Amino acid sequence: MKAKNLLKMVIFFAGALVIFRGFSQNAEAQEIRSSSSETHLTVMNYNIKGLSGFFGGNKKENLKRIMDELMLQFRSGSAPDVVLFQEVFSSDANKIVKKLHAPDLYPYRVKGPEESSGYIYNSGLVALSRFPILSNEIIAFNKACASWDCHSNKGAQLLTIQAENWPEPVRILNTHMQAHNENDSIRLQQIQILKNFYAKYEENPLNTIFAGDFNFKPNRPSYEVFKSNFKNFQNVGEYCFANPAYCQVHPQVASSLLYMDTKDHQFYSCSRTSAITPVYLVRNFSKEVDDLELSDHKAYQVQYKIDWNKRGCVN
Repeated sequence: MKAKNLLKMVIFFAGALVIFRGFSQNAEAQEIRSSSSETHLTVMNYNIKGLSGFFGGNKKENLKRIMDELMLQFRSGSAPDVVLFQEVFSSDANKIVKKLHAPDLYPYRVKGPEESSGYIYNSGLVALSRFPILSNEIIAFNKACASWDCHSNKGAQLLTIQAENWPEPVRILNTHMQAHNENDSIRLQQIQILKNFYAKYEENPLNTIFAGDFNFKPNRPSYEVFKSNFKNFQNVGEYCFANPAYCQVHPQVASSLLYMDTKDHQFYSCSRTSAITPVYLVRNFSKEVDDLELSDHKAYQVQYKIDWNKRGCVN
């Protein structure tokens, strides 16, 4: 009798221990899930000068080196999650993009406005992503152009991406605006086109990154007009320059290349239910091949932190 009672007690405590451990493991897992409230996202925009030879485009060797540099970043674990290219026009430039568009590199690819009647080239805009692209909306500047720019169907693309564990998507815009300082009036027209295009998205704000070759610096009137039309967007370079404790800048990047003396920029704005903040900035792809730079632009690469529990930006 005593042996039976002892056996029952052993079984009872063993069962209780299993249940307790189950609750404990579930609680631990729940704690881990709830503590993973942050995501890091790295975005790079880069004008690779992929023009045809007639327009003074980039050398094949330089374009290959750009791809090799990205491959090195992948091997070191520092590659951007999203790459936004401008001036992907030539066959060599398109070959490089196609090679990067691979399952183990960037499985998702979308383009900006395509070639259409009256244009020699398409927009030259291409976006590559490690994360699924839910949608890709495009807008063309049409006849809001001047000089050589009128040969390509310039404009912008707005892609929406979302990884499996993200509570909500992230929007990313890629654009290439009118070149040359003397054409600021054309850029003003393009800004209005972009404003009208983006208006419908302002009703449902998500964490958004607006990047590309804007062809303006803060000393141009078009920059101020852009800022006044996109009031919710903060310039990443300006933020990192003013907040070194929160946004680290690569030590070899000159402060002038953050935003004051560059036409390549990234701007960001926040969702109502979460917040995106730049935490690291580098101007890379500046190495030379045969004493020539890889492009007439440097890449603009930013790592962002997305806090899913924080509501809105605090600039």
